[in-house]
Amino acid sequence: GLGLRASGVAREGIFVTSKLWVQDAGYEKTRLAIDKSLRKLQLDYLDLYLIHAPWPWDEIGKDCREENRQIWKAMEEFLASGRVKAIGVSNFGPEDLDSLLPACQTKPMVNQIRWFIGLDPSDTVETCAEHDIVVEAYSPFAHGLIVNHPEIAEIASHYDVSAPQLCIRCLLQKGAVVLPK
Repeated sequence: GLGLRASGVAREGIFVTSKLWVQDAGYEKTRLAIDKSLRKLQLDYLDLYLIHAPWPWDEIGKDCREENRQIWKAMEEFLASGRVKAIGVSNFGPEDLDSLLPACQTKPMVNQIRWFIGLDPSDTVETCAEHDIVVEAYSPFAHGLIVNHPEIAEIASHYDVSAPQLCIRCLLQKGAVVLPK
């Protein structure tokens, strides 16, 4: 929030995303978490609000279907009120999406997933396409691991671009919104 205000850029010129930790799962906890994010950022609205993962990071694979449905209900209410402009999920695979979609009045608008050259999440990408969910690819450089990869460097050199440019372009050509990290 401080950075946004100090930038001199109009609020409408900056896209602000925040995420809900699944540890804050539940209808009321989600409402409180969104309010807290808005208060801390000193904003009237968020452009995008995501469920960070379908399970707590320390319990990957845990069945949180019911919690996610309750989270989604609260997120839909914030969407309807205009305090959140778009809602989505992050790190949701096909099974996670299939369990959430029947409970949605508004389907997820975005699924933010880890995607880079050498990682093939095509099953998730296909499921998102079937449901008209935008895929946002985070960590397109594999947390920095592939930008110095010899084959990536060779291909980038062939096209007279940098390795990071090649990595981003690859995902753009696959239809993803790319979030460099």
